Amino acid sequence: YGKIRIVASSRNYPCGTILRFNVKKLSSEPIVAIVLDRGVGGNVIDLLTESEDYAIKHVGRVRKLEFEVLREGWKK
Repeated sequence: YGKIRIVASSRNYPCGTILRFNVKKLSSEPIVAIVLDRGVGGNVIDLLTESEDYAIKHVGRVRKLEFEVLREGWKK
């Protein structure tokens, strides 16, 4: 995926939405991600990782996540 990460969101954000957020636990630089799935409920953002084991060991659950919407949905 290069420098762009993939996330799943609730229906609050349409597919193609670009988000930027800081998770110091994962990266000292802001993470830029695109919403490619909307199969989660509530106000959850689910970050795609290399494996479930990696997610458990390195990501876990971030309870409060502040992010910025850079683009909403696909633009033509």
